Formats: sequence, structure tokens, C-alpha cells
Amino acid sequence: MTSLVHVLVDLENVQPPAALLENLAPGFANAWIFHGPHQEKLSKTFKTLIGERATLVPITRTGNNALDFHLSFYLGYVAAKHPDARLVVVANDKGYEPMIEHAVSLGFEVRREGYNAADKTTPKKAAPDKGTPAKKAVAKKKAAKKATPVAKKSATKKKVPTKKKLAVAIVVAPKKSNASNDLDTPAALRRVVKAFSKMGAERPQKKTSFLRHLSSMLGKDASQEALTEAVSYLQKRSIVAIDGDKVTYV
Repeated sequence: MTSLVHVLVDLENVQPPAALLENLAPGFANAWIFHGPHQEKLSKTFKTLIGERATLVPITRTGNNALDFHLSFYLGYVAAKHPDARLVVVANDKGYEPMIEHAVSLGFEVRREGYNAADKTTPKKAAPDKGTPAKKAVAKKKAAKKATPVAKKSATKKKVPTKKKLAVAIVVAPKKSNASNDLDTPAALRRVVKAFSKMGAERPQKKTSFLRHLSSMLGKDASQEALTEAVSYLQKRSIVAIDGDKVTYV
């Protein structure tokens, strides 16, 4: 099953045309448009062109990085609700990078896409042929007729627009381990394996602490049965070994 794509746009930081959003996040299912009071009119164009796929999120109060925190909160909300989704943050602000890298380290697929309005080019109008009026005044009628098609052909060439460019910044996810790359493994367990791997020397050595971390990784709604299955999975895959109250990592 193909993962859904959710795009979160920082409209204070970048103002991409709604029509270009598909280029920045191809095949997106939902677009969250974060805007301040000065972008309210622009935000409505997304609702008009995208329809129900667009959700407008006005910031409740202005202030330094207020919109950034709103977007970060919603990214966590979407990731928790759709753990297998692909998340795209549209912004040029590199301040989002630590949050994105942390989300990637926990097994989520998140990246940032930049947009540079300066790369957007407008086709220039072709200049009229300066030689044509002189030819009409001096040359014969037959010569003037021959000059006209040449001018039209030249104008047509000048109207060809240049190819648009998009500034793109990509966050590359860490290389997956063999255990977490098993397609038959549920997404929640793959994230658990990645999370413990990233903790390194900080991994809990006591069984009580280990179970508390594992329960947190599975989510607050995880049942005792799910916790037991996760422990069994980690032991069968030789990822952890539990001896009494001692936990070791293979």
C-alpha cells in the first residue's frame, strides 16, 4: 500500500503558488497551510485550487517563531496519527532541520523542500522588427510582404519560456539496518529497532527502564499484549537479550 503524502507549508517563510505545490510534494493527499495575518488572502487561494485537501492553519498569536512552533506541533500530530505517511515541510528556513533529523532518527519519513521565487521566470514579449517600417516606406510592396513572415518567426522564438527551476533541499534518511528493513515487520516495531539503535550507549540496561522506553516508543495507547509481542520480537531477532533484570543489546 502506497504511503500518503502530507505537505506542511510555512507561508510566512515562502509563498509558492498553489498550482506549484504538486511539484514540491507530488501526489500529496493533504496540505496544511500555516499563515499569519499578512498571508490570509494568499492562503485562501490554496483552498480555492486544492479544495478539501487543504487545511488552513492561522497562528493564534504573532511572535518570534510562533508559526514555526505551530507547524512543528502539527507535524508531530500528523506523524502520530499516520506513522507510515511521508511528510514534506515546504520552507527555506533551515531551523526546521534539527526537528526533521530527529523525526528521521525515530523512523519517520520527513524531508524539507525549499522554494525560490526568483527562479520563476515570465516569458518576455518579442520586440517588433525595427526594419519593417523603413522597408514599407522605401522598398516595393513585394519586398515588404517577404519581410513580414521573418518578423513573425523571430517573435515566436522569443516567446518560448525558459524552464522553471525549484530550489530543493533534501534530508537523507539514515541507512536502514537489516532488521528494520523487513517488509513483513509492522511499522511500529521497525521504528522501535531504529530508535534503540540510535540511542547507542544511552540504551537502558535495566529491564524496568527498558520496558518503560519500549512502551513509550509504541505509543500511549499500546496494550500490554502489544508490549509483550514487541519484547518477544526483539528477543527472537537477537536484538536484545534479557537475563533477569539485566538487558543487553546484541
